[in-house]
Amino acid sequence: MTKDRCEICGYEDEAGTVKKYHVIPQEIMEQAGVTHTRIRKLCQNCQDELNHWYATNVSDITYDTGIQRFRNKSPQEILREYEVSFQSFTRHKRVQQKIT
Repeated sequence: MTKDRCEICGYEDEAGTVKKYHVIPQEIMEQAGVTHTRIRKLCQNCQDELNHWYATNVSDITYDTGIQRFRNKSPQEILREYEVSFQSFTRHKRVQQKIT
């Protein structure tokens, strides 16, 4: 049987817990009109950590200095924020792995 490997932490598993994961959630892709996005193989632990990371680092509102108030972000702005957040999460995990 073939082992799947998590692309973030390197965890290997034969039981099928390493699964394909959309970097950008499907609903955000649909709102932004994007049909293809990066898909990575992640273990359940990294999926859970990434979802928590997104919950604390991605927001759907921003302060607009031009109109001097908060406004909803466009789907494209949110899409970009997810991409940046994914990149910072992977850097964080790699640094964390080097420390331990």
